[in-house]
This record gives sequence, C-alpha cells and structure tokens, in this order.
Amino acid sequence: MKDLLEDILGQGAEPTIDTYHGDYDNPADEFDVKPGEGGRETSRTLDVGGKSVEYTTDADGTHSTKVTFSKPLLDATVGGGPASVDLEAEISTSGERKDNGDGTVTYTMSSELTAEARAELKGKAGPVSLSADSSEGVGASTEYSVTVPEDTPMDQVLGITPFDPSSIPPGATVTFASSESRSSGDGAGAGVLGIDLVTVSGEHTSEVGHSTSVGRNPDDTLTVTTGPTDKMVGTGKVQLGPDGLNVFIGRRGTDTDATFETATFADDASGRTAYQEALVGGRFPDDVGQGVVSTYAEYQESHVIDSVEGWQLGGAGSESSSNSTRHDVITRTYADGHEETAEQWLPMGDQSTNSVVESGASDRPSTYAIQLDTSGESGAHAGTSAYEKEYGVAPGERAGILLTEDEARTVRDNLAGDGAVPSDRGTGETLSILMNDDRGSEWALHDLKSGYHENPDGNGSDLSKPAPGTPYDPETQSVRGGKIVDKP
Repeated sequence: MKDLLEDILGQGAEPTIDTYHGDYDNPADEFDVKPGEGGRETSRTLDVGGKSVEYTTDADGTHSTKVTFSKPLLDATVGGGPASVDLEAEISTSGERKDNGDGTVTYTMSSELTAEARAELKGKAGPVSLSADSSEGVGASTEYSVTVPEDTPMDQVLGITPFDPSSIPPGATVTFASSESRSSGDGAGAGVLGIDLVTVSGEHTSEVGHSTSVGRNPDDTLTVTTGPTDKMVGTGKVQLGPDGLNVFIGRRGTDTDATFETATFADDASGRTAYQEALVGGRFPDDVGQGVVSTYAEYQESHVIDSVEGWQLGGAGSESSSNSTRHDVITRTYADGHEETAEQWLPMGDQSTNSVVESGASDRPSTYAIQLDTSGESGAHAGTSAYEKEYGVAPGERAGILLTEDEARTVRDNLAGDGAVPSDRGTGETLSILMNDDRGSEWALHDLKSGYHENPDGNGSDLSKPAPGTPYDPETQSVRGGKIVDKP
C-alpha cells in the first residue's frame, strides 16, 4: 500500500502527512448496484442505411435511446473457396440520451474506430456443411457525457464545461474518457443444404483506458475523480439460424478494475484554484485545507456474470440480459494511510435481495451485513417466520443481520472444516454461498445458524442455540462504521 500511495501522491507524501483532517466516508455508498434493485435489460436495435437506432429499457423503467452513424473505411475479402480472410475497418459516431430513473438524464457523445480480420474455413460432407472462423480486432474510442437533473434546459446542458466550474449546476456530472481495446474470437457452425443451423462462438475483449469525471454536489462543492481503467469481457453464445435470421442464448462475464484519485473542493477562490490544478495540471492535493474538503485514492474492482438471449431479423434485433451473480470491491486510502474497505456479494444476481456486504477499516475489524428476501411465506422468498422466530422481530420485504468478524469467521471455519465449502474461500464469500440457496431465505438462515453452532466433533449442529448476529431493518437502517444506525 505504501507503493500505491507513493505512485499516486508522489515520493515522500506519506511521511509528510501525519493527520488527515477530513471525513472518512463509507465506500459502500459507491456500489453501482444495490441488492434487489437490478432487473432485466432489453435492447432493441434497427439498422437503416448506416444508421443504427438502439432503444434500451430496464425493469425499473429506466430507458435510453442511442443513434449511431457508421462509415466503412475498408471492406475486403482475400482468398476464396473453402478458405478466406475478411478485412474490415469502420468509424462510428453516436449520440445517446438516457433517463436514469433517479431524476437525472445523461447525454453522451462518443466516437469509435475499429478494425477486424476474420479468417473462415468451410467444408461439406454431402448435404451437411461445416465452418470454423477466428478473428482478431483492435479499437480506439473517446466519450464525453453530461448527467444533469432532468429539468435542466438544453441550452444550459450545451454550455456545461468542466474547465468552467460555474457552468456546472448542482447535481450535474461531466465525464470524459478514452480507451483502446483488443478482441479475439472463435466460432464453429453446422448447417444443411447451405443454410446455417447452429453456431457456437466465443469472444474475448480487453480494454484499457482513462476516465475523468467532474461533478457539483448538492452542497455546492466540486468533486474531481480521475484514473486508469481496465476491463475484460468474455462472451459465449449459441446461435440457432444464420446471421440474418436467428435466435441466441449466451453468457457474458465482465471483469473491471480501476484506481482513481478523488478530491472534493469548496466553491471559493482557494477551492477553484486547487480544482484547476487537479483537473488541468494533474496535481492532486495531499490533504484537506486551502479549499480542499476531502481527498483519497480508491481502487475499484467488479466481477459480473450475465445471462443473455435474443433474436435477429435482417437489420432489426433484440437482446435481453439479466445479472446472474456479482461481486464488487472498493478500497479507499487516505493520505494519512487510513483505509476504508467495502466488498459486496450478490450471489443470486442484482435482482435478488440476498446479499453480503463486508465493511472494514484499518482502525476497526470487519463486519458482515447480510440481507435476506422475506417478502413471502413460501417459495424463493420464504423466511419471514424463521427470521421472526430467531430474532424476535417481524421483518418487512427484506431482513438484515449484522455479524461481527468473530461470528462470521466462526461460520466460515466450521463449514470449511467439514468440507461444506472449499477451504480456500474467504469469510464473506462463504456467507455468500449460504445466501445462494434456491430453496429460499428460510434455508439460508437455517444454514447460517447451523454453520455457527456446528459441534466441534463435526457431528451435526446444536440448533437449540440462538442464531448469530444482530437484526436490523434495511429499509430504515444501514450499517455505518460497523454499527447499525437509522437512515437520515
């Protein structure tokens, strides 16, 4: 961690900062997805003469419209017969408007240059045709987006620039990013009488870039966040039918990580000076004061698996995706060396309430906040009666349990000891395995209690003892600094 601080803050930064005078905020507030708040996303696309119109909707009503104009730069085929190589290059520009569902709207402009080489080998055995292909591609893109309250006039939106903080209204954020990507893919198909019937394909894309965002907070302060980003996407797909007329199902895994510098500035003379030094000169502050309200370095990591399905008919198509599982990590390091960490597991996807959030800091042990779906008495949402029996509190549609580090570690050690979970799994991941129970929350609670009270000889559990942890209501309470507090 010392090396990370020196890379970000400069040599000698750590010894010169003895005390950090700002607030240590909760990194869990920055998780992009909260338990039970996700949903199926559906995108419908129509291609007309080099222009693509894509309309996307989420289960919560969030929707966006994206228009993309594409211009081919190269489209050539080398070779023929059973073996050929296709060479393609294209430049595209797009504009998008997205209603975020939280009272804000995002406008995005982006430009992308891509080039791809695809080699294909075909063969026939009577009426049966077989094919195999392999591809390599590269790309470069830039993006500029503005998020504003939905009632912001368009002339004010067009006038927003990060280099003039007075142009940024409260609640608005400006983001500009660039990236370079590499992709590779392989596929195999089979057909009859020249018609493709089944195609199995896989694609892997890696992307590195840099992102900077500037926002004005409700209290009129300004926050700048900047740093490198890294993203890897692997997709496997089974397609029934030829490219122009098919249905498909697949699985997509996305791994991202980024290390950001973040600083918040007062909107006064000294704050605006420090803001410009950070934004234009890249000189981020080491501590608060002189117009700086807070400053820290933050590492973000996420691992997401989605299920996808859809169809294509000529220039029109549709794709739906839903999250199967998600894991997020945020580690925030302040200039005095203090760390705040948050790690979230959504083992049944972001549509489910069942979740585990581990929170810790360099000056206190970790705690583990469990949420369970108790919105029904039977099926996947069962658990209301069991929770009330164990904790003496009747839950609402979701129930919370806060475990200390000792309680959570006892569950993990007991279950790993008898082989119920792999021995290389950490404490939070072990708890997430318990929450991933298709039989419902009642069984997840049973497994938690059983794991905590397992007999030392490994011969069963003493279920007459109370369940571990402290109950809380996720609707009205949250976990801050390892303690249960009422929401404002």
